Amino acid sequence: MKPLRNVTRMIDPNGQPVVKVPLANTELVATVDSDIYDKLIETGISTNWNFNKASPKDNGYVRTALNGSRVCVARLIAQAKPRENVHYLNDDTLDLRKENLYVAKGNSKRAWILQEIST
Repeated sequence: MKPLRNVTRMIDPNGQPVVKVPLANTELVATVDSDIYDKLIETGISTNWNFNKASPKDNGYVRTALNGSRVCVARLIAQAKPRENVHYLNDDTLDLRKENLYVAKGNSKRAWILQEIST
């Protein structure tokens, strides 16, 4: 599948290969690990990624389509299950590198920290 917009492959400051994905109807660009981007595309997700922001208070998130349904790209990468939330270590919802994502039950970083302490 040919991308609607050209992605840029590069090496990030940590020396890791990443892909910069331009988002539809905005100047924003998402960053994702190169190998993960390739796997996502192989699964058949749309190359038309967009930024969804429901309200001014909302941080927004990157979405695309898979089998006709809208999906959150971070949830796919983090393999989040129902009732699990994806959080961003650096609070940048455009940074979809696996090292920046973590999954927690509940809706706060506090829930993740408490889970880590108890294990």
